[in-house]
Amino acid sequence: MTDIFIEQKLIFDSFPIDVIKIPIPFIDECKFGILNLKAISTPYTKDNLEIIFMIDNSGSMSEFCSDNRTKMQHIIHTIKHMILYFKENSSINVWITVDTFCDKIQQIVERTSITNDNYELIIQNVQKIAPDGCTNIKHALKSIQTSADKIMDEYPDHTIINMFMTDGEDTCGNSSNNLIQYLNPNITNIFIGFGNEHDSYLLTSLSDSIVNGKYYFIDKIENSGLVYGEILHSIVYKLLKDVSIFVENGLIYNYKTNTWNSSLLIGDVISESDKTYHIISTIPEQCVVSISNNVVNITKELVDKNLTNFMYRQRTLQYLYMVSNKHKHKYMYNGINIKELLRTFIDEITKYMTDNEMMDDKFLKNLCDDIYISYKTFNTKFGGMYNTARQTSQGTQRCYTVNDTENLFSIPKIPILRRNNNYLSDNEDEENDDLFNYSVSDFADTPYLTQTATQIMREFSNYSPSNQTDINY
Repeated sequence: MTDIFIEQKLIFDSFPIDVIKIPIPFIDECKFGILNLKAISTPYTKDNLEIIFMIDNSGSMSEFCSDNRTKMQHIIHTIKHMILYFKENSSINVWITVDTFCDKIQQIVERTSITNDNYELIIQNVQKIAPDGCTNIKHALKSIQTSADKIMDEYPDHTIINMFMTDGEDTCGNSSNNLIQYLNPNITNIFIGFGNEHDSYLLTSLSDSIVNGKYYFIDKIENSGLVYGEILHSIVYKLLKDVSIFVENGLIYNYKTNTWNSSLLIGDVISESDKTYHIISTIPEQCVVSISNNVVNITKELVDKNLTNFMYRQRTLQYLYMVSNKHKHKYMYNGINIKELLRTFIDEITKYMTDNEMMDDKFLKNLCDDIYISYKTFNTKFGGMYNTARQTSQGTQRCYTVNDTENLFSIPKIPILRRNNNYLSDNEDEENDDLFNYSVSDFADTPYLTQTATQIMREFSNYSPSNQTDINY
């Protein structure tokens, strides 16, 4: 385990935990710390990979995006580049299956490896996918389960990844509670929602119901290549899977539950990843961290470290959790004006950046982006979708983050019954808000980018007007 990480640092701040206002009743003087794990750079995984693409081809996929291409054309373009990537990197042991779903299932590409001899035919078949019908997610999940079971029976040592893609809601009466039973917990299930009309609650519920579940939200279909590039990078450059961090004489933060625990499942460790986890301890000099039950040689620094940036990240994650769970924990947040808290907090971070000449700091700007998007979409139709996406990307330190604010000002407000929703703020006059012209960072300014991931993501998202063999637009 020790040779997986270039750097392994456990650093504690000289200030007590109450500086960042974390309510921990049973701990008065705990110190705030970070565990930084920076992974080595490695070649492709040696695993035998099975990727099942399940593509939504319902009628809504014919809708046009801002660049005058349809949703379906963008997805076809992305799948095509994945096929070309596997063809050009033949050392990756991968087989693909491509199916589409609407109110019926159609197999586009039967399970196959990609070679110089067959890749053109595979692309031709993919480019024939056309939108049609309504959306039946149950049919899709049952089909994935059947395909996965067949592969596991014949190739039990292969790693199976389901990449499920949809732009809408299930229109056949299937609820999340009914659909969970059709998930295979022994494979990796990646759920990808396109645009503002997909059912983010359903995809989040499905991904959270299993250990190997992940949910991605593509706010602009034009950015689909960036998301698929990051997903592919995490698959082909995986170092370790099902990794957990264990802490003695301390606790580690779980952004999903907003709790401090003695252990945390972090899942896969990817080549070149540089991840930071938050830890607290009353006796930091005796705090010991082990990874997947292996005690590693972690450098420990206890005093004279300023972790203010990470304290702001901690508070950001707490606020994002609060917004995501304001209805679930209504009793806890009753009487709290959450939107006002968000507004005050972004002012606080901005002042800190200004006072310390850090206005160009990507890490802090990313936190401001998180709070801003949560603030602007608060109590709107798509607020939960945007907030959950930012919470997940910040919590997992993903490369891609939802950043499309072009249409945020036109998102309709949800009517407020003030006597029942004391934790919601009044609608504001947006034009009088000095955040109205706030500029969100773009992809290049994301603080969690790595060199190889960036290269793949850009490759997948790059349209070449001079390439006449690209998709037939």
